[in-house]
Amino acid sequence: MYFLNPTPRLIDTQDNRVVYSLNMVLLQFSTGKYHPLAHCPQIYVQDFDECPDIALEVVDDNIALETETRLFIFDWKTGRKRLVR
Repeated sequence: MYFLNPTPRLIDTQDNRVVYSLNMVLLQFSTGKYHPLAHCPQIYVQDFDECPDIALEVVDDNIALETETRLFIFDWKTGRKRLVR
């Protein structure tokens, strides 16, 4: 189980721009706690200027996250980013 947390935060610039930091949190479905096989259960994805629409798919150790403009593939067990396109 996972959830995505697009958190708005204010960037300290002259125009006080807001960005959305997208983070994945990997949880064990049966307990709701961090997944025990995930070495890094909170994975930072990227900052976005707007809150993105997201599609997500898990295959084996890979988790693919797609936005309107990017494709990210992570090894969900290690937290390592495998691909950004």
